[in-house]
Amino acid sequence: MAVSGRVCAVLILLTCLFGHGSAAAPQSAADQPYSLFGAQAAVMDRGGIQTRMVGHKAVYLNQDKTEIVGEALASPNEDFEAAEDLTTGTITIRKMEWYGRWGRLRDSWQMKGYFELLGLADDGEHLVVGARGVYPLPPDYEKNQVMISFFKTGKLLGQVRLDQVIRDFSKLEKVPSGYRWGRYLGLNRAGYFVVETVEGNRIPFDVRTGRAVTFESDKKAGPPGWKVYQDIMRCYEFRYPAGYTLEERLGYQGTVTGETVLRSAGTPGAVSTRVEDQPRDWPKVSFEEFAIESAKPMFQADGPDGSTYADAVVGKKASRNSHGLEVLQFSLSIVSETFDEEGKGTIAEKTTTEPIYAVSISQPTDERHQALFFQSEPGEGDAQRKKELMREIVDTVRILR
Repeated sequence: MAVSGRVCAVLILLTCLFGHGSAAAPQSAADQPYSLFGAQAAVMDRGGIQTRMVGHKAVYLNQDKTEIVGEALASPNEDFEAAEDLTTGTITIRKMEWYGRWGRLRDSWQMKGYFELLGLADDGEHLVVGARGVYPLPPDYEKNQVMISFFKTGKLLGQVRLDQVIRDFSKLEKVPSGYRWGRYLGLNRAGYFVVETVEGNRIPFDVRTGRAVTFESDKKAGPPGWKVYQDIMRCYEFRYPAGYTLEERLGYQGTVTGETVLRSAGTPGAVSTRVEDQPRDWPKVSFEEFAIESAKPMFQADGPDGSTYADAVVGKKASRNSHGLEVLQFSLSIVSETFDEEGKGTIAEKTTTEPIYAVSISQPTDERHQALFFQSEPGEGDAQRKKELMREIVDTVRILR
């Protein structure tokens, strides 16, 4: 079977489900809201199967959209996929052999079980699954009930109980059908599976053992008294002055987007950050090329009477910060163009951005680039001070391992 991108998740499970005579499913669609990884809603009908994309997981409903009959998800590197047929309690792992943007699926291994698929590691061997019926916890929940199980090619490696993620059960949030305990955030950039609880904790677990791990902050980094910000999903941290506040820009259901804004009450101006990932279908490029091409769309805007775009790099400087990470400092030339009634464009203005900093936060095993960008908000505050501040913050960026 040859498939492309996320379509492969859809085709895997449709193939798996066709041919089964039974339409009975053990899970009510109303009882399982699937809050994992935010949401992308896309519905397709084929042979009575309803498919919804939830993050990078495909959830399959029966024709009446009342029962879940299967689900599928891909590993972060998209080299493997797990598909579960809930009518038979079978989970199949398949390897994706890529040929450019297209791939072919081949069976790798299989196991029995009635779980919720939570994560498949990049090696295609380590699978993370969860108990069903825990969104929310039922009124008669048990503190020692198993919430997460870790498998390697079908062999159980470890399990996590509810009382291992919740310390104070009085913090559980009462909802009409039970108690809200938290949510699964999924596999992070380093390959750990992360859980977020109502107590405000984000706990990473090693998929190879099922044990909780801790990311230690570098207490020596940055000037004394600076605060620390950690993105536990993208596995990096940086420090910023004590007089500044940091605001995370959150996505659907409070998921961390990788975008933040730093502001100071006593100093005009702001510094924003964002994370960009190299798409699979990009050619092999250097970090410098990736950073520049990823930054250009940040300044692109189109309207009925004109457009704005980045057309050139104005100065650049490559270096490494105090933790040995690649850093690229550069500015872009921004063109503002207007159109007449006949659609002919005229350049109305050319400006140069304030310095942009890109820091490589790719893990050592990554085949694709990941960059953390710092840039000042336009038109606010002392440009020289913001430049100095960004340079100081960039020097504290390090990868969490």
